Amino acid sequence: KYSPVTTQIAFGVVDQGKIVKRKLTVESTGPVIPEPTFEIVGNAAKIIEGKLETDTEGKKYVIRMATKQGAEAGRYDGLLRVSFPADANIPTREVILKALIR
Repeated sequence: KYSPVTTQIAFGVVDQGKIVKRKLTVESTGPVIPEPTFEIVGNAAKIIEGKLETDTEGKKYVIRMATKQGAEAGRYDGLLRVSFPADANIPTREVILKALIR
């Protein structure tokens, strides 16, 4: 079993040119887990970028996300898809991403 149990990450209302940061922690509550991969899909991929960091190898990983500097005004929705190698038998998790740039 592993977390995140988070189902949505909201960046809120963001003024153009401002960078807002969020993170998602992927943590094993039991056995060792392989390093996950992630992708940001949907309209949100246009304005949100991410980076994976290892906190504790095999136990805890952090996906750090931030809005991009030159994001155009508008509503952006998408998914953060977190997955593992097929042989790990760990289900993919999807977290809803929302942001409104003004």
